[in-house]
Amino acid sequence: MCSYALTQRALVQAVEGHRTTTLADVAEAECQHDRDRPPPGPFDTYPQPALDYRRARILHTLGERRQSLDAFRASLRKRPPTRHRAHAITQAHLARTLTVTGDLDLAARHRHAFLEHYPHLRSARVDRELTPLRRFLGQFPHVRCLRSLRERAQVLTA
Repeated sequence: MCSYALTQRALVQAVEGHRTTTLADVAEAECQHDRDRPPPGPFDTYPQPALDYRRARILHTLGERRQSLDAFRASLRKRPPTRHRAHAITQAHLARTLTVTGDLDLAARHRHAFLEHYPHLRSARVDRELTPLRRFLGQFPHVRCLRSLRERAQVLTA
């Protein structure tokens, strides 16, 4: 669990703007994660997809958008499809990052993926992700590729 504590510290360091110590903590967290192999239990392990997700958030905070996208994608690939909350939140972060990089088509696909998981959840955290989704759709009211996303979001959130 040392890797978990290191990623938490790295996120705080990233927010504070301490790039060197942030990246050192992330590297150490990855090394520790490879060494930490306790017997599996509900609170004894730090799953690789969670480490990838936290690394993505840290890299995003540092402004490393492309590396952040890679880490978000790695997290999604390694998560079981039934982990709806984790998938939804990761898809939302991935979509927001893609919007910042200007890839609206791919951002829309990840927002659709977010909406795939949304009906399976009762989560305030996931509900909060609807605000950036609505903001995104409001910024591009006449973009054709977003029409189906807009309609789907309206139906699901009505």
